[in-house]
Amino acid sequence: MEQSHEFIDLIQILGVATFAAVIATLLRQPIVVAFICVGVVVGPAALGIVPDDSAFVDIFGRVGIALLLFVVGLRLDPALIRTAGFVAVVSGLGQVVITTVLGFAITFALGMDIMSALYISLALTFSSTVIIVKVLSDRREIDSLHGRIALGILIVQDIVVIIALALLSGLEGVESSDAALRELGLSALRGAALVIGMILVVRFLIPIIEPRMLAVPEVLVLGGIAWAVLMAAGATWAGFSAEMGAFLAGVVLATKRPRQLVAARLTTVRDFLLLFFFVSLGVHLGLSDLRDQLLPAIGLSLFVLIGNPLIVMGIAIAMGFRARTGLVAGMALAQISEFSFVLMALGLNLGHVDEASLALVTLVGLITFAASTYMITYANPIYRFVQPALNRIERPVAHREDEILDEADEQVEVLVFGTGRLGTVILSRLQEMGVEAMGVDFDPVAVRRLQALGFHMRFADVEAPEFLQGLPLSSARIAVSTIRAPDVEVGLLEALREHNFSRPVLLTSQSAATADRLEGLGATLVLLPFEAAGERASEMIEETLRDPTYLERARSSPRAPVEDEDLDNQ
Repeated sequence: MEQSHEFIDLIQILGVATFAAVIATLLRQPIVVAFICVGVVVGPAALGIVPDDSAFVDIFGRVGIALLLFVVGLRLDPALIRTAGFVAVVSGLGQVVITTVLGFAITFALGMDIMSALYISLALTFSSTVIIVKVLSDRREIDSLHGRIALGILIVQDIVVIIALALLSGLEGVESSDAALRELGLSALRGAALVIGMILVVRFLIPIIEPRMLAVPEVLVLGGIAWAVLMAAGATWAGFSAEMGAFLAGVVLATKRPRQLVAARLTTVRDFLLLFFFVSLGVHLGLSDLRDQLLPAIGLSLFVLIGNPLIVMGIAIAMGFRARTGLVAGMALAQISEFSFVLMALGLNLGHVDEASLALVTLVGLITFAASTYMITYANPIYRFVQPALNRIERPVAHREDEILDEADEQVEVLVFGTGRLGTVILSRLQEMGVEAMGVDFDPVAVRRLQALGFHMRFADVEAPEFLQGLPLSSARIAVSTIRAPDVEVGLLEALREHNFSRPVLLTSQSAATADRLEGLGATLVLLPFEAAGERASEMIEETLRDPTYLERARSSPRAPVEDEDLDNQ
């Protein structure tokens, strides 16, 4: 009977979640916000569909966090810090220190004791990898400069929180200082042994079994999950949290070739368990806790939502970056992290904090998760609103974005915005014809790589108001965009019009309706790549029917120097 009751609870949760997801889709709102609402609605604080002692929700929630952090670890290649540069390390450490100090002062002023204030200020410091990666990926900004800086800061934050969790985990059940030191020492040794074991497995065992696992994708995914569970168990043995072990398991595999396949195949499971992660938060929120902590939660949420962007922007400006780069990267970090809840739960188990503190941080999480999603989505309008004020504090000097490439004046005939697969093919063909063309992209890695291949490249974010500054518009005879995002291309048209660019503008689109709209707004011609590819494929099929050797000859023709990962940008 108990199993039947839990099955009914599960059905109700999925029913409410489906309804909320449909409503969010109709309103064009992020699904993440719908999941947050579901967690509160089905818990005791609202409908009470799921009781606060529901075992299966707790289990699903914990497994969900572990798997989510494993996938996050897979996607967070430590090389991102090198990509983002020194700014990621300095901004990350600076943001952690400044947010902790200011958060401690605010929390202590609200009447918290020293230990609770310390835990809460640390919890406010870390940002949600799940939210940031999901929203930036949906907006295709994961490879932008501000996206790479935000992810680099996340890695620094993750390293700091892992150290904090490791140190605090070693204090569980310890009463004296001598015993605490012994436990910390033992935990450090066990942790070192776990990390060494991970490295040895990845260094020597994975290369042996990887070819066999790649032959059967299902086995690869199963092996990835088994690896995550094994490392979670190993972290528990070492005295750390299982979630931290799963995260480290993902990070260790982040540099291996099959990580993208494993992460992609786990995306559906990740999104499903993401629901239970938020439900598990809402289930443990009592109505009285929500009411009592509402005002402090609003105050601390404003600190996170406004303070984090300002802190990151200030550090970025001090390091020579544009205010927009720092502000947009900071807005991506304007929420607390899944690690924040793990940290507070650990503090509760150790007796360092009470349930009221846990409820306060959970409520701050719900508020900042919802609000920051909109901040990331509408980052460019927000920046344009505050731009006049920022212009007064931004230094009138060359910015570090400009150091990505030499800014010397260049004479070009064609500007190509977006250098994914299609854009790179266009650049390659123009180069073969002897036409001076310049590629413009917001991915600094793609810019450097294509420049190394001999292409004229320039870094610029098309959604930044000042992105056309420094581009050789006066000499360009035609502008081409392969971005295929209607809103971005409308912005490109408006920016070109503001700069009195009267030459032809070629855009790309995925539908004829959008193409008609763009042409109505001033585009000279809108290309339909999929339609053109279909027509070309039909011609090749027709030629093959006449001449069976046609495809063999066509396959031997040279191709543009692009990589498979460029497909992600199309």
